[in-house]
Amino acid sequence: MATFKSLTQSDTVDGKYSGRRKIYLESDEDLAVFQRWFFNEGEFIEFISSTVDGSGGCTKVIGFVEKDREMGIVSFGIVDRDALMREGIWDILLEENDEAFKTARPFGNFVTPLCRWEIENYLLEPEVIHG
Repeated sequence: MATFKSLTQSDTVDGKYSGRRKIYLESDEDLAVFQRWFFNEGEFIEFISSTVDGSGGCTKVIGFVEKDREMGIVSFGIVDRDALMREGIWDILLEENDEAFKTARPFGNFVTPLCRWEIENYLLEPEVIHG
């Protein structure tokens, strides 16, 4: 009971004790795509848009993941590849080898940039997601 007293928001309680992994996404549109692709995973994964007050994006995803992790909540983030451009991480942004790109981990172990420019690019080849 003492651990509940130190929590200030109901979403924090839910995040710590629901047993689901939070995965932050850049926008409401990304959320719609992921919820449709992974609708069977709702028991284990909770996809969350980083959009608050009309804006979202990679910086918010990274911030939400860091905040959750500091509170002991298991969460992850997925950002579009263009997040690397925003941060000026040109060598990884321009990496052509997908395996080298995946192992670079420019945002740490808990935020993953997509190999493609934006999630919408996967709509052209959905088998990549299921493969």
